[in-house]
Amino acid sequence: MTQIDIYATSDVHGHWAYRSREGELVGGIGQLILAADSLDHERALLLDNGDTINGAWFASYLVRVAKRTDLLADALAAVGFDSFVPGNHDFDYGLQVLQYFQDAMPDTVFLAANLRIADTSEQPFQSVQVFERSGVKIAVIGIANAATGALTPWEHASNLHFDDVVTTLNMEVAAIRSEVDLVIVSYHGGVERNLETGEATQYPNPEDETWRILSSVKGIDGIIAGHQHRASAGIYRGAGSAEVVYAQPGYAGEYLAKLSFEVADGTVKVRGGELVKTADLVAGTSGGSGAGLRAETEPATEAGFDRLAKYQEINRQFSELDANFNVWLKTEAVSPAEVAQFLTERFFTPMSVVALPSHTAKRTPTWQDLADIFRAPYQAFIMQMPLSEFETGIDSIREAGLVIEISGERAGESAAHYVRFVTNLLGSSFFHPSRIMSKSVANIFDELLGRS
Repeated sequence: MTQIDIYATSDVHGHWAYRSREGELVGGIGQLILAADSLDHERALLLDNGDTINGAWFASYLVRVAKRTDLLADALAAVGFDSFVPGNHDFDYGLQVLQYFQDAMPDTVFLAANLRIADTSEQPFQSVQVFERSGVKIAVIGIANAATGALTPWEHASNLHFDDVVTTLNMEVAAIRSEVDLVIVSYHGGVERNLETGEATQYPNPEDETWRILSSVKGIDGIIAGHQHRASAGIYRGAGSAEVVYAQPGYAGEYLAKLSFEVADGTVKVRGGELVKTADLVAGTSGGSGAGLRAETEPATEAGFDRLAKYQEINRQFSELDANFNVWLKTEAVSPAEVAQFLTERFFTPMSVVALPSHTAKRTPTWQDLADIFRAPYQAFIMQMPLSEFETGIDSIREAGLVIEISGERAGESAAHYVRFVTNLLGSSFFHPSRIMSKSVANIFDELLGRS
């Protein structure tokens, strides 16, 4: 009998050092480099499930301002992921930049079975990779989010096509199932139902289809989900005796998902899914010498010492750039009028309303102010309401002492004088939540940097 563990991250979003609200270092790429040395790579895989290179303000600064994409790529390469599935935000710089990361991470296989160049059968990345650990053959199938085209800036998504996830998986699983012991799906999408009861937790949408995959595709042993920045793990029990281990590892590398199996003579026994705190792995307190983990806290191999040396050098460079970044954030001016105009164009709305803190009335806003008003996960809100209700909300914003920037005109109002506009979270709070038509996970901070 052989125990196999599949570890995975998701939605790291370019964080080098991610801290809790209490200031404790709990995640980030740096911690993942150190945590990777705790894994027994003879019996374990380490996967990344996407939304990895874009999201943190510092990551945007590295790529857009400091022009150090190479350092971010070096950091991810140092983790030593076995596979990588691009999330929707990984396309925010375009396919060419994503392929730069692929070239810079030669030991990591990039997977996306349902991604094609539009109007062709050409696939930028391969569909599946078979790994072998302790004589056990493991197929990892990568599935990109089917809604990526709608979530990504059009100039970077117009030449891409994302096929239906269930149709793709039924084909890929059927082709590989008989050749391997384990089939793992790495899917950059969320969970739309309670995976124990089947009860819906949201309206159906193409961003979140984990339950649909589990209930429609036979032959899967485990699935990694993501996208929603949620942390969960367990066992999905479908029709008959089918059991599939699942996990969603949260945000910024705070957790590693862990799917555990026992394999003997081709028979697979599901042990379970769990979440492992990355900081515990670094500290050597997450399970001692259990399968998939080493007992030692110091590097035990030449590769381990090499990984530690890379971490120390990359951390030194990140620290220097971080100091520059914090100065830049607080001193580089930004125009609220340009921000408002960008939102109008980006979301195809007649108007935009940008609400800023009151202190920006006394000085020119900076990128720090912009970062503070556009925070993940939802950074823009499309709203519609009667004109009278809109004007009441605008008056309330002004009465609260906030600075407000309005772009566009009330074009397209209906006979009933309805107004449609886009606003930030602070602005949306002055209107009734029922007036929100949609929310966007677009990285406004990063997209504005790209225009500056």
